Amino acid sequence: TPLYSSAASDVYKRQGIMGTLKVDNLQKRDGTALITDGVAQSGLLTPAALRSSNVGLTLISTQTASSSATINFDSSVITTDYESYAVIINNIRPVTDQATLSFKFSADNGSSFLSESYGARSSGGKTQTGADSSGSSNNAAYYDHAFYMNNATDKGSCFEFRFNNLTVNGGGHKCFFGHWVTDYSDDTNYYGGDINGMVRNNTSVINYIQFYMSSGNVLAGTFKLYGIV
Repeated sequence: TPLYSSAASDVYKRQGIMGTLKVDNLQKRDGTALITDGVAQSGLLTPAALRSSNVGLTLISTQTASSSATINFDSSVITTDYESYAVIINNIRPVTDQATLSFKFSADNGSSFLSESYGARSSGGKTQTGADSSGSSNNAAYYDHAFYMNNATDKGSCFEFRFNNLTVNGGGHKCFFGHWVTDYSDDTNYYGGDINGMVRNNTSVINYIQFYMSSGNVLAGTFKLYGIV
């Protein structure tokens, strides 16, 4: 009898019951071992195997900021194995109160950064006032996010970024989508967020993304890089 069948899964979903299944040993139907004594078997759960199975997001790298000048994902983790990447940032705080998070791209592993202008669009607002805002920008080299970030210990901002067509050579524009939520430091008890989009007119293979603050270092935060199948 299957331990967890698709029919049972459908019932659990309808009832709103989902959980975590923890196993020490896991086998395929034909008896091939995937996990033995809690260890993934060699060659079966590798990044290449996960990519070929179209699993979706594959965690590639995790970095934890600790008063860091920059957080960099370089060519050792951004490769042509994936065309698109996602970055999820949790509980990020700046050393300098009310700083802004920015990122920029490099096609030569950080030796230089792209400098051509981009087109961008954003929409968002502060929850206490309920006022929405939208705008567009055309800037060079970098892109700003989450203005007036709070650096207090019990505060923190969260981000989700998606970078499409990043490592395709000559395959059209590089596109970015993202959203964030922050605890504003310029107004007491104000929270807000933004939804962003950007197109950069560059067809080079991007192999380096750098995150940094507009002023001071990145005090804290966890940065996770995922490859998108």
